[in-house]
Amino acid sequence: VRDFHGGVALCFEPRHSLRVVSAEGTTYDFVACFECSQVAVYRGKERIGLAGMTGLQKPLDDLLTAAKVPLAKPASSK
Repeated sequence: VRDFHGGVALCFEPRHSLRVVSAEGTTYDFVACFECSQVAVYRGKERIGLAGMTGLQKPLDDLLTAAKVPLAKPASSK
């Protein structure tokens, strides 16, 4: 997010997410769409932010695969 300096598309079809639980038990979800370069942030069920992001999907997929985390099926071609 810090290095983001570009525009975003309007698709927001997220295929990656990260859940973080604070020491106090609050759940935060970071939901990313690499196609439109955006990440939404949720606290519980409430969306508390939306930001542009930079990066590539493949390095994250490779990291998850190496950790034996199952990936969703690829999005169909448009």
